[in-house]
Amino acid sequence: MLSAIFAKDSTYMLIKKFYVYKLMGSNLFINHSLGLMNIAYKICGIRLTNFAINKTVGSLFTSGETIQTLVQDINALEKNNINGVANYVVEGIPIQDEKLVSGVYSHMLECIGAQTEGRSEGHFALKLTALISTDTMTRLSRAQQVFMNDILKFNKQTPIDISDLKNSLLERGIYFEEAEV
Repeated sequence: MLSAIFAKDSTYMLIKKFYVYKLMGSNLFINHSLGLMNIAYKICGIRLTNFAINKTVGSLFTSGETIQTLVQDINALEKNNINGVANYVVEGIPIQDEKLVSGVYSHMLECIGAQTEGRSEGHFALKLTALISTDTMTRLSRAQQVFMNDILKFNKQTPIDISDLKNSLLERGIYFEEAEV
């Protein structure tokens, strides 16, 4: 079934996908792409940099930046008997802004409506951290580290079991009763 995804691709597109997928898996690209992209934003501007990304590698992974391009890609995939999923890809907002979150929420509902119009179903994935400020995510990450390392004394070399968990919590005055199974 995986071959069906590539069955309609031209030789040029298959070669492009091969090299782009190899590039995306290289440590050189993984380690330096964000820095290079930020430099391109400063030198070329956001519009030109995004255009270049979308025309080269971005078009293989996304439907673009508009609901219209999303629906076009879903329609093209369905013609080849391939289902698509809309993914709202973004990571955090600089500061918690309820007006911005409300706008993002409205945009997501518009996406869902557009992709399901005239269809019995649609698929939409949302990374919930898209609606949380970067500061909040940083604090949550730190709290998780403190809980795992300092409270539970979790050592990644040895698995933690229920007695370790219970003892770590008891040391901090947290008592609980185990449920009977």
